[in-house]
Amino acid sequence: MSAVLTEKTPAEPPRAWFLNKTQEILSVLLTRRLRKAEAELVALHDRVLEIIGLDRSEIGSAVLEDPQERTIACGRSVDTT
Repeated sequence: MSAVLTEKTPAEPPRAWFLNKTQEILSVLLTRRLRKAEAELVALHDRVLEIIGLDRSEIGSAVLEDPQERTIACGRSVDTT
């Protein structure tokens, strides 16, 4: 048992810290961007939301979902250019 406890474990590759930190930063940036997008949609008037085909109750899911999948599910066509 003591041999297992004293045995050295292989160190992480030198790039592992950099990759983990990069992933963490990108995650924070994406979260901020999604919150900003949601806040902008919430600030819109109900008529504007209706024009773009969005109900106020759908804002949270619309921000998180892929717009292409959402339009296909709703039977709408959308120009993604």
